[in-house]
Amino acid sequence: MAVLPLPTGVQFIDPATGLVSVAWQNYLLSITSITGTFAPTNARYWVSTPTVDLTNETNLGALTTGYLKITVAAGIATPSSSATVPVGDLGGVVGVSQGGTGADLSGTGGASQVVKQTAAGANFSVGQLAYSDISGIVSSTYTPTLTGVANVAASTAFLCQYLRVGTFVTVTGKLDVDPTAGATLTQLGISLPIASTFAAAENCGGTAVAPVASYAGAILADVANARAELQYTTAADVANRSFGFTFGYQII
Repeated sequence: MAVLPLPTGVQFIDPATGLVSVAWQNYLLSITSITGTFAPTNARYWVSTPTVDLTNETNLGALTTGYLKITVAAGIATPSSSATVPVGDLGGVVGVSQGGTGADLSGTGGASQVVKQTAAGANFSVGQLAYSDISGIVSSTYTPTLTGVANVAASTAFLCQYLRVGTFVTVTGKLDVDPTAGATLTQLGISLPIASTFAAAENCGGTAVAPVASYAGAILADVANARAELQYTTAADVANRSFGFTFGYQII
């Protein structure tokens, strides 16, 4: 039997009979037919709008920031809000504010491609990593300054190239040396493309070779002048020679 509507406006006691009125009798009988437990008003309720009859409600509609998280412990679920989403709560496909559309980035790009950002606040993209994208790698050219140290009548510098990877620099190029005397130790200073101070001769090392017999030299660090130095011994002649050279050094 369903609960009948409350007989509002009907007197509880019928003045004619002195007994409970029929409408009230039927209402009370319908109440007694209810089985189970009435929900108390002070129980924990989750509602989307405030309800004045409830004294212990959680109004989900009042959460203005963050996200809704359900924490379960000892069989009790408790709602809570947070301004940020903890990493541990993330799963599946997640969109990001710049360039993120919820796409699965693992399904884009290809072999040897990476997620890149061109500037702070810019969109993310997937593409091949260029050497210019890696900090600490520089490839360029320079014309060194040559300084005659010993047995040098004249010298000529040409455009050279260098590569920096982190703190190590490799230099390759060509230079001409016109020595003063034959069979004599010849020393020529070579400026560096990226400045460095040296603590010992071995902080820089390389070789230089001319396309004639017995013309080869070593390139070492000139500690006092913070530059590289070509050293070789001339043959009997004092002809101007072109040397191809390479050397490397650590930026200190």
